[in-house]
Amino acid sequence: MGVRVALHLKGVVDYDFLQERLGEKSQLLLESNPVYKKIPVLIHNHNPVCESMIIVEYADEEARAEAMEQSLAGLELLEESLAKLSKGRGFVGGDAMAYLDIALGCYLGWMKACETVIGHRFLDEEKTPLLVGWAERFCSHEAVKDWMPETDELLELAKVLQPKRKVSTAN
Repeated sequence: MGVRVALHLKGVVDYDFLQERLGEKSQLLLESNPVYKKIPVLIHNHNPVCESMIIVEYADEEARAEAMEQSLAGLELLEESLAKLSKGRGFVGGDAMAYLDIALGCYLGWMKACETVIGHRFLDEEKTPLLVGWAERFCSHEAVKDWMPETDELLELAKVLQPKRKVSTAN
């Protein structure tokens, strides 16, 4: 049951559930878990993952990897959009900061906080050089630099907000 609940919480709802009869061991089970010959076994991409807690951990890692892939794909799309909109100039709409720069720039502090927590840089010189340059210009702009929140402050705020978020999503 625990594995099914964990998969549901991670948004994994499209899978085949095979019920084993108590006391009987199917050929698939014996092949998938030849050492312990016990359930549960998750077979993902033809690779068996055995034991409840290991499956839950695996599902969590897979969900994180998928979220990271989606985030990086979104940033690549944003990089392409910045190239088209800025036409080689410093900000989204040209040489001066405008509304869209402000709207996007407001996420930079939280992005840096997330980078600290997960240990991965979202804006990368190789993959998103235009965004890296834009972020540096935005954060060092006279109108922004005194107002950009420090990463440590955002991490402290996240510690306060996260338990509240968990409670609200559970209801």
